[in-house]
Amino acid sequence: MCSEEAITVTDDWPEVVPITETELRVMEGHLAEVLDAIFGPRA
Repeated sequence: MCSEEAITVTDDWPEVVPITETELRVMEGHLAEVLDAIFGPRA
């Protein structure tokens, strides 16, 4: 049986989520093709 009640989603993340330079480079490397498709090729 499936319920049709609304689901409330909340989070407790801060307004700005801290990220290190290394984490950013890993994400950019992993998502390079997707980012290039969205924003165009890197200069």
